[in-house]
Amino acid sequence: MRISLIGFGNVGRDFAKLLIRRGVDDCVVAIMASKGGVLRRDCMKARDLSRYIENGIYGESMDMGLDDIIDAGIDAAIISIPPSYDTGEPNLSMYRKLLSSGVSVVTSDKTGLALDFAGLMAAAVKGDANIEYRATVMAGTPAIDLVRGLWGREVNSIKATLNATTNFVLTKIEEGLSRKDAVELAIREKLAEPDPRIDLDGWDAGAKLVILANQLGLNATLRDVKLSRFDADDERIRQAIKAGRRVKQVAVADMDSREMAVTLMEVDASSPLASVSGNYNAIEIRIGGDTVSLRGPAGPSARTAEVMLADLLRLKRAIH
Repeated sequence: MRISLIGFGNVGRDFAKLLIRRGVDDCVVAIMASKGGVLRRDCMKARDLSRYIENGIYGESMDMGLDDIIDAGIDAAIISIPPSYDTGEPNLSMYRKLLSSGVSVVTSDKTGLALDFAGLMAAAVKGDANIEYRATVMAGTPAIDLVRGLWGREVNSIKATLNATTNFVLTKIEEGLSRKDAVELAIREKLAEPDPRIDLDGWDAGAKLVILANQLGLNATLRDVKLSRFDADDERIRQAIKAGRRVKQVAVADMDSREMAVTLMEVDASSPLASVSGNYNAIEIRIGGDTVSLRGPAGPSARTAEVMLADLLRLKRAIH
């Protein structure tokens, strides 16, 4: 299978490392990043990938775009680019063009699926392509697989803690840091972007919630999710601990009313949602009088890359 890597940050490089270490026989013909890329008509050798992992691609990069890699005859694009929830671009247009050109997609980026899940699925069908996206939600834990297994069931609601940055910040506030200091520490530890609002104000968790809900047939977008700013009082967070509760950023989808929200709320300390911190996430799904729970790791980048490789292998099996 001829593939291109689109995005060559931590996840993209870890994916390339996996290709080398696991001896995967796919043919990498292109690597594209925000300021250019490298393109080969034949397959890149392991030593080429190793050089790009070590030194980056810009020393050898050329001015190239999506048309160039499509024209190179790729079968699949491995996408690990930053989200663009405000306008959706250039992410949405890229997905649409790849799928309509018959190029299958393996992605960790949530933008397209959060803003136009149904449209991208339809584009994949029309273009005779596939889109694999298990790395978009709790990448180290099979959350998408769980929800796929519930398709056709009468699911009432989803509740989940889905953002590692917020988990980290809330835990540090519980331990005595101020909100400002906890956020600054998350940035220094590279657990948050210099502008952490995508995580703290619910955009990331909301996008993941939409993907899960759409997998169950809700047909929603991120625009349907009510997002709340990260405005919890430090003392309230600490007092909740004393009362046997924890403040968490919780993403909620009521499948009956079609209402969705991401907000800070107190949850009982015995709940799976309260038990997670750091890179761990948790989901509770209500089905009638029953609850199905899943708890496990999300990132970091190496886990995400592992899931993307598993999705590539799944894609190859589906095609062949």
